[in-house]
Amino acid sequence: VANVDSSASITNFTYMQDIANLSSTERQTVVDGMIESKTYTLKDSRDNQDYTIAKLKDGKVWMTKNLNLAGGTALYSDTSDVAPGYPSTGGTAYYTLPASSADGFSDNYTAYVYNTNNTNCPSGTGCYSYYSWIAATAGGKGANGNAVATENTNAAYSICPAGWRLPTSGVSDTFDATIAANSDFYNLAIAYGMASGQYKEEPDDDPNFYTEAGAGTAPNFLLSGGYNNTGPIWQFNHGAYWSSTTVSGSSALNLVFRLSTTGNSIIISGGHFLNSQGDAVRCVLDTDGPTIYDLASMQDFASLDAADKQSVVNSMAMETNYTLKDSRDDQDYTIAKLKDGKVWMTKNLNLAGGTTLTSANTDMPDGYTLPTANGFQSGNRLPASETISSGTTLTNSSAFSDNATAYVFNSGSIACSSSSPCYSYYSWTTATLGSITSSDTDAPYSICPKGWRLPTSRYSDSFDTAIASTSDFYNLAVSYGMSTGAFSQLSSNFYNQAGPDTIPNFSSIGRYYPNTFNNGGNNAYYWSSAISSANSGAFSFYLTSGDVNSAASNNRRNGEAVRCLLSN
Repeated sequence: VANVDSSASITNFTYMQDIANLSSTERQTVVDGMIESKTYTLKDSRDNQDYTIAKLKDGKVWMTKNLNLAGGTALYSDTSDVAPGYPSTGGTAYYTLPASSADGFSDNYTAYVYNTNNTNCPSGTGCYSYYSWIAATAGGKGANGNAVATENTNAAYSICPAGWRLPTSGVSDTFDATIAANSDFYNLAIAYGMASGQYKEEPDDDPNFYTEAGAGTAPNFLLSGGYNNTGPIWQFNHGAYWSSTTVSGSSALNLVFRLSTTGNSIIISGGHFLNSQGDAVRCVLDTDGPTIYDLASMQDFASLDAADKQSVVNSMAMETNYTLKDSRDDQDYTIAKLKDGKVWMTKNLNLAGGTTLTSANTDMPDGYTLPTANGFQSGNRLPASETISSGTTLTNSSAFSDNATAYVFNSGSIACSSSSPCYSYYSWTTATLGSITSSDTDAPYSICPKGWRLPTSRYSDSFDTAIASTSDFYNLAVSYGMSTGAFSQLSSNFYNQAGPDTIPNFSSIGRYYPNTFNNGGNNAYYWSSAISSANSGAFSFYLTSGDVNSAASNNRRNGEAVRCLLSN
Protein backbone atom coordinates (compact mmCIF):
# COMPACT_ATOMS: atom_id res chain seq x y z
CA VAL A 1 0.00 0.00 0.00
CA ALA A 2 1.40 3.38 -0.99
CA ASN A 3 2.27 6.07 1.54
CA VAL A 4 -0.25 8.86 1.17
CA ASP A 5 -0.25 12.62 1.62
CA SER A 6 -2.59 13.36 4.50
CA SER A 7 -3.75 16.53 2.75
CA ALA A 8 -4.71 14.69 -0.44
CA SER A 9 -8.27 14.33 -1.62
CA ILE A 10 -9.92 11.01 -2.36
CA THR A 11 -8.97 11.44 -6.02
CA ASN A 12 -5.28 11.13 -5.14
CA PHE A 13 -5.63 7.66 -3.63
CA THR A 14 -5.06 4.41 -5.49
CA TYR A 15 -6.15 1.79 -2.97
CA MET A 16 -8.97 1.52 -0.49
CA GLN A 17 -6.30 0.58 2.04
CA ASP A 18 -4.50 3.92 1.56
CA ILE A 19 -7.05 5.55 3.83
CA ALA A 20 -5.99 3.22 6.66
CA ASN A 21 -2.70 5.12 6.82
CA LEU A 22 -4.51 8.30 7.88
CA SER A 23 -5.51 9.36 11.37
CA SER A 24 -9.23 9.50 12.10
CA THR A 25 -9.10 13.30 11.85
CA GLU A 26 -7.43 13.10 8.44
CA ARG A 27 -9.93 10.50 7.25
CA GLN A 28 -12.79 12.80 8.16
CA THR A 29 -11.12 15.62 6.24
CA VAL A 30 -11.04 13.37 3.16
CA VAL A 31 -14.73 12.52 3.63
CA ASP A 32 -15.65 16.19 4.00
CA GLY A 33 -13.98 16.87 0.65
CA MET A 34 -16.02 14.25 -1.22
CA ILE A 35 -19.10 15.27 -3.22
CA GLU A 36 -22.23 13.54 -1.96
CA SER A 37 -23.49 10.70 -4.21
CA LYS A 38 -20.52 11.02 -6.58
CA THR A 39 -18.75 7.71 -7.17
CA TYR A 40 -14.97 7.37 -7.02
CA THR A 41 -12.96 4.30 -8.00
CA LEU A 42 -10.27 2.71 -5.83
CA LYS A 43 -8.57 -0.67 -5.92
CA ASP A 44 -8.46 -3.36 -3.26
CA SER A 45 -4.73 -4.01 -2.86
CA ARG A 46 -5.39 -7.66 -1.97
CA ASP A 47 -6.44 -8.59 -5.52
CA ASN A 48 -6.22 -5.33 -7.48
CA GLN A 49 -9.96 -5.32 -8.21
CA ASP A 50 -11.65 -1.97 -8.79
CA TYR A 51 -14.43 -0.82 -6.45
CA THR A 52 -16.65 2.23 -6.61
CA ILE A 53 -17.25 4.16 -3.40
CA ALA A 54 -19.39 7.20 -2.57
CA LYS A 55 -20.31 9.48 0.30
CA LEU A 56 -23.99 8.72 0.75
CA LYS A 57 -26.83 10.73 2.28
CA ASP A 58 -26.01 9.50 5.78
CA GLY A 59 -22.63 11.30 5.54
CA LYS A 60 -20.61 8.07 5.50
CA VAL A 61 -18.51 6.61 2.72
CA TRP A 62 -19.72 3.23 1.46
CA MET A 63 -18.69 0.77 -1.20
CA THR A 64 -21.23 0.98 -4.02
CA LYS A 65 -20.29 -2.38 -5.47
CA ASN A 66 -20.53 -5.74 -3.71
CA LEU A 67 -17.31 -7.16 -2.30
CA ASN A 68 -15.90 -9.89 -4.54
CA LEU A 69 -12.96 -11.21 -2.51
CA ALA A 70 -12.02 -14.71 -3.56
CA GLY A 71 -12.30 -17.77 -1.36
CA GLY A 72 -8.89 -18.89 -0.12
CA THR A 73 -7.63 -15.31 0.40
CA ALA A 74 -5.33 -14.90 3.40
CA LEU A 75 -6.15 -11.85 5.54
CA TYR A 76 -3.30 -9.79 7.02
CA SER A 77 -3.54 -6.77 9.31
CA ASP A 78 -1.88 -4.33 6.91
CA THR A 79 -4.43 -4.97 4.15
CA SER A 80 -7.55 -6.32 5.89
CA ASP A 81 -9.83 -5.34 8.76
CA VAL A 82 -8.43 -7.91 11.18
CA ALA A 83 -6.55 -7.95 14.49
CA PRO A 84 -3.25 -6.03 14.57
CA GLY A 85 0.03 -7.88 14.64
CA TYR A 86 -0.40 -10.01 11.52
CA PRO A 87 1.53 -8.13 8.82
CA SER A 88 1.81 -9.65 5.38
CA THR A 89 5.60 -9.55 5.72
CA GLY A 90 5.41 -11.85 8.76
CA GLY A 91 3.99 -14.81 6.87
CA THR A 92 1.21 -15.69 9.35
CA ALA A 93 -2.30 -14.62 8.38
CA TYR A 94 -4.91 -13.71 10.99
CA TYR A 95 -7.54 -15.58 9.00
CA THR A 96 -7.86 -17.38 5.68
CA LEU A 97 -11.16 -17.56 3.86
CA PRO A 98 -12.31 -21.08 2.90
CA ALA A 99 -12.12 -21.99 -0.75
CA SER A 100 -15.08 -20.96 -2.88
CA SER A 101 -17.71 -23.67 -3.18
CA ALA A 102 -21.32 -23.84 -4.31
CA ASP A 103 -21.86 -26.48 -1.61
CA GLY A 104 -22.27 -25.98 2.10
CA PHE A 105 -24.01 -22.95 3.65
CA SER A 106 -25.63 -25.36 6.11
CA ASP A 107 -23.84 -24.99 9.46
CA ASN A 108 -24.18 -21.78 11.47
CA TYR A 109 -20.69 -22.03 12.95
CA THR A 110 -18.78 -22.67 9.72
CA ALA A 111 -17.37 -20.23 7.19
CA TYR A 112 -18.53 -20.53 3.58
CA VAL A 113 -17.69 -18.57 0.44
CA TYR A 114 -19.16 -18.80 -3.02
CA ASN A 115 -17.71 -16.65 -5.80
CA THR A 116 -20.13 -16.81 -8.71
CA ASN A 117 -17.93 -14.90 -11.16
CA ASN A 118 -21.06 -13.15 -12.44
CA THR A 119 -21.13 -9.36 -12.35
CA ASN A 120 -24.85 -9.08 -12.98
CA CYS A 121 -27.74 -10.95 -11.40
CA PRO A 122 -29.39 -13.30 -13.87
CA SER A 123 -32.30 -15.08 -12.26
CA GLY A 124 -31.37 -18.37 -10.62
CA THR A 125 -27.59 -17.99 -10.95
CA GLY A 126 -26.59 -15.34 -8.41
CA CYS A 127 -24.10 -12.50 -8.79
CA TYR A 128 -20.77 -11.44 -7.38
CA SER A 129 -19.94 -13.28 -4.13
CA TYR A 130 -21.75 -14.67 -1.10
CA TYR A 131 -20.31 -15.15 2.37
CA SER A 132 -21.68 -16.79 5.48
CA TRP A 133 -21.57 -14.51 8.52
CA ILE A 134 -18.60 -16.38 10.03
CA ALA A 135 -16.69 -15.78 6.80
CA ALA A 136 -17.79 -12.13 6.49
CA THR A 137 -16.57 -11.41 10.03
CA ALA A 138 -13.25 -13.28 9.60
CA GLY A 139 -14.20 -15.82 12.24
CA GLY A 140 -17.10 -14.23 14.12
CA LYS A 141 -15.02 -13.19 17.14
CA GLY A 142 -14.70 -10.22 19.45
CA ALA A 143 -11.43 -8.44 20.07
CA ASN A 144 -10.86 -10.75 23.05
CA GLY A 145 -10.74 -13.74 20.70
CA ASN A 146 -14.02 -15.23 21.89
CA ALA A 147 -17.00 -15.92 19.66
CA VAL A 148 -19.65 -13.17 19.88
CA ALA A 149 -23.06 -14.53 20.76
CA THR A 150 -24.93 -11.77 22.64
CA GLU A 151 -27.67 -9.76 20.94
CA ASN A 152 -26.52 -6.41 19.49
CA THR A 153 -22.83 -7.29 19.95
CA ASN A 154 -20.50 -6.58 17.05
CA ALA A 155 -17.80 -8.86 15.71
CA ALA A 156 -14.49 -7.03 15.94
CA TYR A 157 -13.12 -7.82 12.49
CA SER A 158 -14.19 -8.50 8.92
CA ILE A 159 -13.09 -9.32 5.40
CA CYS A 160 -13.25 -5.64 4.45
CA PRO A 161 -10.07 -3.81 3.40
CA ALA A 162 -7.96 -2.25 6.16
CA GLY A 163 -9.51 1.07 7.18
CA TRP A 164 -12.98 -0.20 6.29
CA ARG A 165 -15.43 -2.34 8.25
CA LEU A 166 -18.74 -4.14 8.13
CA PRO A 167 -21.71 -1.88 8.86
CA THR A 168 -23.40 -2.22 12.24
CA SER A 169 -27.05 -3.01 12.89
CA GLY A 170 -29.28 -3.38 15.94
CA VAL A 171 -32.78 -4.39 17.00
CA SER A 172 -34.99 -4.46 20.07
CA ASP A 173 -38.55 -5.63 20.77
CA THR A 174 -39.67 -2.02 21.04
CA PHE A 175 -37.89 0.73 19.17
CA ASP A 176 -34.83 1.98 21.05
CA ALA A 177 -33.34 5.27 19.84
CA THR A 178 -29.91 4.48 21.34
CA ILE A 179 -29.69 1.12 19.57
CA ALA A 180 -30.86 2.74 16.34
CA ALA A 181 -28.32 5.54 16.62
CA ASN A 182 -25.51 2.96 16.68
CA SER A 183 -26.83 1.13 13.61
CA ASP A 184 -25.21 2.10 10.31
CA PHE A 185 -27.97 0.30 8.41
CA TYR A 186 -30.76 2.11 10.29
CA ASN A 187 -29.20 5.52 9.65
CA LEU A 188 -28.61 4.66 6.00
CA ALA A 189 -32.18 3.41 5.54
CA ILE A 190 -33.80 6.55 6.92
CA ALA A 191 -31.46 8.67 4.80
CA TYR A 192 -32.92 6.89 1.76
CA GLY A 193 -36.60 6.90 2.52
CA MET A 194 -37.39 4.69 5.52
CA ALA A 195 -39.41 6.51 8.17
CA SER A 196 -37.53 7.11 11.41
CA GLY A 197 -38.63 5.57 14.69
CA GLN A 198 -38.84 1.99 13.43
CA TYR A 199 -36.47 -0.71 12.20
CA LYS A 200 -38.45 -1.57 9.07
CA GLU A 201 -41.08 -0.28 6.71
CA GLU A 202 -43.75 -2.28 4.92
CA PRO A 203 -45.41 -1.57 1.54
CA ASP A 204 -48.46 0.09 3.06
CA ASP A 205 -46.14 2.79 4.42
CA ASP A 206 -45.14 3.61 0.82
CA PRO A 207 -41.40 3.23 1.41
CA ASN A 208 -39.07 4.38 -1.32
CA PHE A 209 -35.69 2.99 -0.22
CA TYR A 210 -35.09 0.89 -3.32
CA THR A 211 -36.20 3.69 -5.63
CA GLU A 212 -33.66 6.03 -4.03
CA ALA A 213 -30.88 3.56 -3.25
CA GLY A 214 -31.25 0.66 -5.68
CA ALA A 215 -29.53 -0.14 -8.96
CA GLY A 216 -28.57 2.91 -10.99
CA THR A 217 -28.17 5.20 -7.95
CA ALA A 218 -24.99 6.07 -6.07
CA PRO A 219 -25.73 3.47 -3.36
CA ASN A 220 -26.47 0.93 -6.11
CA PHE A 221 -27.81 -1.73 -3.76
CA LEU A 222 -28.57 -4.78 -5.87
CA LEU A 223 -31.34 -7.35 -5.69
CA SER A 224 -28.58 -9.94 -5.51
CA GLY A 225 -30.49 -12.26 -3.21
CA GLY A 226 -28.69 -14.75 -1.05
CA TYR A 227 -27.30 -18.25 -1.04
CA ASN A 228 -28.05 -21.33 1.06
CA ASN A 229 -27.61 -25.08 0.91
CA THR A 230 -30.13 -25.27 -1.93
CA GLY A 231 -28.31 -22.71 -4.08
CA PRO A 232 -29.07 -19.08 -4.99
CA ILE A 233 -32.28 -17.62 -3.58
CA TRP A 234 -34.35 -14.47 -4.09
CA GLN A 235 -32.54 -13.05 -7.13
CA PHE A 236 -34.30 -10.05 -8.69
CA ASN A 237 -36.57 -9.42 -5.71
CA HIS A 238 -34.33 -9.33 -2.59
CA GLY A 239 -31.16 -7.70 -1.44
CA ALA A 240 -29.38 -9.01 1.69
CA TYR A 241 -26.18 -7.51 3.13
CA TRP A 242 -24.40 -8.66 6.29
CA SER A 243 -23.78 -6.43 9.30
CA SER A 244 -21.16 -7.08 12.00
CA THR A 245 -23.92 -7.44 14.60
CA THR A 246 -24.96 -10.75 16.12
CA VAL A 247 -28.29 -11.86 17.52
CA SER A 248 -27.11 -15.13 19.04
CA GLY A 249 -24.43 -17.70 18.45
CA SER A 250 -26.27 -18.97 15.40
CA SER A 251 -27.77 -15.86 13.79
CA ALA A 252 -26.88 -12.29 12.92
CA LEU A 253 -28.42 -9.10 11.56
CA ASN A 254 -28.40 -7.78 8.03
CA LEU A 255 -29.89 -5.14 5.78
CA VAL A 256 -32.77 -6.67 3.84
CA PHE A 257 -34.92 -5.05 1.18
CA ARG A 258 -37.26 -6.65 -1.31
CA LEU A 259 -39.91 -5.80 -3.86
CA SER A 260 -43.48 -6.67 -2.96
CA THR A 261 -45.99 -8.06 -5.45
CA THR A 262 -47.25 -4.50 -5.96
CA GLY A 263 -43.82 -3.24 -6.86
CA ASN A 264 -43.29 -1.32 -3.63
CA SER A 265 -40.15 -2.02 -1.63
CA ILE A 266 -39.88 -3.35 1.91
CA ILE A 267 -36.85 -2.24 3.94
CA ILE A 268 -35.61 -3.91 7.13
CA SER A 269 -32.53 -2.33 8.73
CA GLY A 270 -32.18 -5.21 11.18
CA GLY A 271 -33.04 -8.40 9.35
CA HIS A 272 -32.46 -11.59 11.34
CA PHE A 273 -30.89 -14.48 9.38
CA LEU A 274 -29.01 -17.66 10.24
CA ASN A 275 -25.20 -17.34 10.13
CA SER A 276 -25.03 -20.11 7.55
CA GLN A 277 -26.79 -18.07 4.88
CA GLY A 278 -24.67 -16.52 2.15
CA ASP A 279 -25.22 -12.75 1.93
CA ALA A 280 -23.46 -9.97 0.05
CA VAL A 281 -20.97 -7.62 1.74
CA ARG A 282 -20.70 -3.86 1.47
CA CYS A 283 -18.03 -2.14 3.57
CA VAL A 284 -18.15 1.32 5.14
CA LEU A 285 -15.17 3.60 5.74
CA ASP A 286 -14.12 3.58 9.39
CA THR A 287 -13.81 7.19 10.54
CA ASP A 288 -14.11 6.38 14.23
CA GLY A 289 -10.98 6.77 16.31
CA PRO A 290 -8.93 3.64 17.06
CA THR A 291 -9.46 1.50 20.16
CA ILE A 292 -7.02 -0.42 22.32
CA TYR A 293 -7.82 -3.51 20.27
CA ASP A 294 -6.35 -1.85 17.17
CA LEU A 295 -2.86 -1.92 18.72
CA ALA A 296 -0.45 -4.84 18.83
CA SER A 297 2.58 -3.35 20.60
CA MET A 298 3.22 -0.72 23.24
CA GLN A 299 5.20 1.19 20.62
CA ASP A 300 2.07 1.51 18.44
CA PHE A 301 0.92 4.38 20.66
CA ALA A 302 3.86 6.46 19.41
CA SER A 303 2.49 6.53 15.85
CA LEU A 304 -0.87 8.03 16.91
CA ASP A 305 -1.70 11.70 16.87
CA ALA A 306 -3.12 13.24 20.05
CA ALA A 307 -6.75 12.72 19.06
CA ASP A 308 -6.30 9.06 18.16
CA LYS A 309 -4.24 8.38 21.28
CA GLN A 310 -7.03 9.84 23.40
CA SER A 311 -9.52 7.73 21.45
CA VAL A 312 -7.58 4.61 22.46
CA VAL A 313 -7.41 5.69 26.11
CA ASN A 314 -11.15 6.44 26.07
CA SER A 315 -11.81 2.94 24.74
CA MET A 316 -10.11 1.35 27.77
CA ALA A 317 -12.28 0.37 30.71
CA MET A 318 -11.03 1.63 34.07
CA GLU A 319 -8.77 -0.82 35.95
CA THR A 320 -8.95 -3.46 33.24
CA ASN A 321 -5.80 -5.17 31.99
CA TYR A 322 -5.02 -5.20 28.27
CA THR A 323 -2.06 -7.05 26.80
CA LEU A 324 0.41 -5.53 24.35
CA LYS A 325 3.86 -6.60 23.26
CA ASP A 326 7.14 -4.75 23.62
CA SER A 327 8.44 -4.86 20.05
CA ARG A 328 12.05 -4.93 21.29
CA ASP A 329 11.82 -8.49 22.57
CA ASP A 330 8.23 -9.58 21.85
CA GLN A 331 7.42 -9.94 25.56
CA ASP A 332 3.81 -9.47 26.64
CA TYR A 333 2.96 -6.69 29.10
CA THR A 334 -0.31 -5.85 30.77
CA ILE A 335 -1.36 -2.21 30.83
CA ALA A 336 -4.35 -0.50 32.43
CA LYS A 337 -6.01 2.86 32.87
CA LEU A 338 -5.74 3.42 36.61
CA LYS A 339 -7.70 5.60 39.03
CA ASP A 340 -5.51 8.62 38.28
CA GLY A 341 -6.82 8.47 34.68
CA LYS A 342 -3.41 7.59 33.23
CA VAL A 343 -2.30 4.42 31.47
CA TRP A 344 0.39 2.44 33.30
CA MET A 345 2.18 -0.83 32.85
CA THR A 346 0.82 -3.26 35.43
CA LYS A 347 3.78 -5.59 35.08
CA ASN A 348 7.41 -4.72 35.79
CA LEU A 349 9.69 -4.04 32.85
CA ASN A 350 11.77 -7.11 32.10
CA LEU A 351 14.07 -5.89 29.33
CA ALA A 352 17.17 -8.04 29.14
CA GLY A 353 20.69 -6.78 29.61
CA GLY A 354 22.46 -6.56 26.27
CA THR A 355 19.30 -5.47 24.41
CA THR A 356 19.94 -3.14 21.49
CA LEU A 357 17.86 0.05 21.66
CA THR A 358 16.89 2.35 18.80
CA SER A 359 14.92 5.57 18.53
CA ALA A 360 12.25 3.59 16.67
CA ASN A 361 11.46 1.38 19.66
CA THR A 362 12.68 3.19 22.80
CA ASP A 363 12.08 6.48 24.64
CA MET A 364 15.21 8.07 23.17
CA PRO A 365 15.91 10.50 20.30
CA ASP A 366 17.52 9.97 16.91
CA GLY A 367 21.26 9.79 17.15
CA TYR A 368 21.45 9.30 20.91
CA THR A 369 24.37 7.06 21.83
CA LEU A 370 24.57 5.41 25.22
CA PRO A 371 27.69 6.72 27.00
CA THR A 372 30.35 4.04 27.34
CA ALA A 373 31.87 5.96 30.26
CA ASN A 374 28.85 5.00 32.32
CA GLY A 375 29.31 1.32 31.77
CA PHE A 376 27.21 0.90 28.63
CA GLN A 377 28.37 -1.27 25.82
CA SER A 378 28.80 0.37 22.44
CA GLY A 379 26.06 0.35 19.82
CA ASN A 380 23.11 1.50 21.96
CA ARG A 381 23.03 -1.68 23.99
CA LEU A 382 22.07 -2.09 27.60
CA PRO A 383 24.88 -3.45 29.76
CA ALA A 384 24.90 -7.19 30.15
CA SER A 385 22.88 -8.57 33.03
CA GLU A 386 24.82 -9.39 36.18
CA THR A 387 25.04 -13.08 37.05
CA ILE A 388 24.17 -14.59 40.38
CA SER A 389 26.63 -16.90 42.15
CA SER A 390 24.62 -18.15 45.13
CA GLY A 391 21.49 -17.10 46.94
CA THR A 392 21.07 -13.39 46.21
CA THR A 393 24.76 -12.50 45.78
CA LEU A 394 25.94 -11.34 42.38
CA THR A 395 29.10 -12.69 40.81
CA ASN A 396 30.41 -9.16 40.33
CA SER A 397 31.10 -7.93 43.85
CA SER A 398 31.14 -4.31 42.64
CA ALA A 399 27.75 -4.48 40.94
CA PHE A 400 25.27 -1.74 41.87
CA SER A 401 28.05 0.13 43.67
CA ASP A 402 28.72 3.30 41.64
CA ASN A 403 26.11 6.04 41.23
CA ALA A 404 27.22 6.95 37.70
CA THR A 405 27.43 3.42 36.29
CA ALA A 406 24.75 1.43 34.52
CA TYR A 407 23.85 -1.98 35.94
CA VAL A 408 21.22 -4.59 35.04
CA PHE A 409 20.15 -7.75 36.78
CA ASN A 410 17.57 -10.01 35.14
CA SER A 411 16.52 -12.57 37.72
CA GLY A 412 14.69 -14.94 35.39
CA SER A 413 12.06 -15.44 38.10
CA ILE A 414 8.65 -13.95 38.86
CA ALA A 415 8.49 -15.21 42.47
CA CYS A 416 9.46 -12.53 45.02
CA SER A 417 10.62 -13.36 48.54
CA SER A 418 13.25 -12.27 51.04
CA SER A 419 15.77 -14.54 49.34
CA SER A 420 14.39 -14.52 45.82
CA PRO A 421 14.82 -11.52 43.51
CA CYS A 422 12.20 -11.35 40.78
CA TYR A 423 11.79 -9.77 37.37
CA SER A 424 14.55 -7.23 36.61
CA TYR A 425 16.51 -4.55 38.44
CA TYR A 426 18.10 -1.47 36.89
CA SER A 427 20.35 1.22 38.30
CA TRP A 428 18.94 4.70 37.71
CA THR A 429 21.62 5.39 35.10
CA THR A 430 20.38 2.37 33.17
CA ALA A 431 16.72 3.29 33.62
CA THR A 432 17.38 6.78 32.24
CA LEU A 433 19.95 5.73 29.61
CA GLY A 434 22.52 7.97 31.27
CA SER A 435 20.71 10.95 29.76
CA ILE A 436 20.69 13.32 32.76
CA THR A 437 22.56 16.63 32.41
CA SER A 438 23.48 19.24 35.00
CA SER A 439 20.53 21.42 33.98
CA ASP A 440 17.89 18.67 34.18
CA THR A 441 15.40 18.03 36.96
CA ASP A 442 14.16 14.94 35.14
CA ALA A 443 16.11 12.62 32.89
CA PRO A 444 14.79 13.30 29.36
CA TYR A 445 14.96 9.68 28.15
CA SER A 446 14.44 6.17 29.50
CA ILE A 447 14.47 2.46 28.73
CA CYS A 448 10.69 2.55 28.37
CA PRO A 449 9.16 1.62 25.01
CA LYS A 450 8.80 4.45 22.50
CA GLY A 451 5.69 6.45 23.38
CA TRP A 452 6.10 5.64 27.09
CA ARG A 453 8.19 7.24 29.83
CA LEU A 454 9.35 6.96 33.42
CA PRO A 455 6.90 8.48 35.92
CA THR A 456 7.77 11.80 37.52
CA SER A 457 8.26 12.36 41.26
CA ARG A 458 8.48 15.61 43.23
CA TYR A 459 9.29 16.69 46.78
CA SER A 460 9.47 19.88 48.82
CA ASP A 461 10.38 20.29 52.52
CA SER A 462 6.98 21.78 53.20
CA PHE A 463 4.16 20.32 51.17
CA ASP A 464 3.41 22.32 48.04
CA THR A 465 0.24 21.52 46.10
CA ALA A 466 1.59 22.92 42.84
CA ILE A 467 4.71 20.76 43.09
CA ALA A 468 2.71 17.69 44.06
CA SER A 469 0.38 18.11 41.09
CA THR A 470 3.31 17.50 38.70
CA SER A 471 4.26 14.20 40.36
CA ASP A 472 2.85 11.09 38.66
CA PHE A 473 3.66 8.96 41.70
CA TYR A 474 1.97 11.38 44.13
CA ASN A 475 -1.21 11.54 42.06
CA LEU A 476 -1.26 7.77 41.68
CA ALA A 477 -0.72 7.22 45.41
CA VAL A 478 -3.54 9.60 46.31
CA SER A 479 -5.93 7.90 43.90
CA TYR A 480 -5.22 4.59 45.65
CA GLY A 481 -5.58 5.59 49.27
CA MET A 482 -2.71 7.88 50.33
CA SER A 483 -3.93 10.99 52.12
CA THR A 484 -3.56 14.29 50.30
CA GLY A 485 -1.34 17.04 51.68
CA ALA A 486 1.83 14.98 52.13
CA PHE A 487 4.27 13.15 49.87
CA SER A 488 4.16 10.03 52.07
CA GLN A 489 1.95 8.33 54.61
CA LEU A 490 2.51 5.76 57.31
CA SER A 491 -0.24 3.18 57.73
CA SER A 492 -1.70 3.98 54.31
CA ASN A 493 -4.10 1.59 52.63
CA PHE A 494 -2.37 2.08 49.26
CA TYR A 495 -0.95 -1.43 49.30
CA ASN A 496 -4.35 -2.97 49.99
CA GLN A 497 -5.81 -1.16 46.98
CA ALA A 498 -2.84 -1.34 44.60
CA GLY A 499 -0.66 -4.25 45.71
CA PRO A 500 -0.51 -7.84 44.43
CA ASP A 501 -3.74 -9.32 43.03
CA THR A 502 -5.05 -5.87 42.12
CA ILE A 503 -4.96 -4.28 38.68
CA PRO A 504 -2.04 -1.92 39.56
CA ASN A 505 -0.27 -5.00 41.01
CA PHE A 506 2.66 -3.22 42.62
CA SER A 507 4.81 -6.03 44.00
CA SER A 508 7.20 -6.18 46.95
CA ILE A 509 10.19 -6.98 44.80
CA GLY A 510 12.97 -5.61 47.02
CA ARG A 511 16.09 -4.01 45.52
CA TYR A 512 19.81 -4.43 45.01
CA TYR A 513 22.47 -2.59 47.01
CA PRO A 514 26.13 -3.11 46.12
CA ASN A 515 26.07 -6.82 45.28
CA THR A 516 23.37 -7.41 47.92
CA PHE A 517 19.66 -8.09 47.51
CA ASN A 518 17.33 -7.09 50.34
CA ASN A 519 13.72 -6.46 51.33
CA GLY A 520 12.28 -8.91 48.82
CA GLY A 521 8.71 -9.79 49.76
CA ASN A 522 8.48 -6.77 52.06
CA ASN A 523 9.31 -3.54 50.24
CA ALA A 524 9.01 -2.24 46.71
CA TYR A 525 11.05 0.42 44.90
CA TYR A 526 10.23 1.87 41.47
CA TRP A 527 12.39 4.45 39.73
CA SER A 528 11.10 7.86 38.68
CA SER A 529 12.73 10.16 36.14
CA ALA A 530 13.56 12.79 38.79
CA ILE A 531 16.85 13.53 40.54
CA SER A 532 16.90 14.10 44.31
CA SER A 533 20.49 15.39 44.50
CA ALA A 534 22.94 16.77 42.00
CA ASN A 535 25.17 13.74 41.47
CA SER A 536 24.10 10.71 43.45
CA GLY A 537 20.39 10.61 44.27
CA ALA A 538 17.10 10.04 42.45
CA PHE A 539 13.51 9.72 43.60
CA SER A 540 11.76 6.36 43.86
CA PHE A 541 8.23 5.26 44.57
CA TYR A 542 8.53 3.26 47.80
CA LEU A 543 5.92 1.10 49.44
CA THR A 544 5.47 -1.59 52.05
CA SER A 545 2.38 -3.45 53.15
CA GLY A 546 1.52 -0.42 55.32
CA ASP A 547 3.44 2.64 54.17
CA VAL A 548 3.80 4.55 50.91
CA ASN A 549 6.22 7.29 49.85
CA SER A 550 5.81 8.99 46.49
CA ALA A 551 9.22 10.68 46.72
CA ALA A 552 11.78 8.47 48.45
CA SER A 553 15.35 9.55 47.78
CA ASN A 554 17.71 6.68 46.92
CA ASN A 555 21.21 6.23 45.55
CA ARG A 556 21.25 6.03 41.78
CA ARG A 557 23.41 2.92 42.01
CA ASN A 558 20.54 0.89 43.50
CA GLY A 559 18.90 -1.79 41.41
CA GLU A 560 15.18 -1.01 41.35
CA ALA A 561 12.16 -1.92 39.25
CA VAL A 562 10.71 0.08 36.36
CA ARG A 563 7.05 0.72 35.54
CA CYS A 564 6.42 2.87 32.49
CA LEU A 565 3.64 5.38 31.93
CA LEU A 566 2.01 6.29 28.62
CA SER A 567 3.38 9.62 27.41
CA ASN A 568 0.99 12.54 27.01
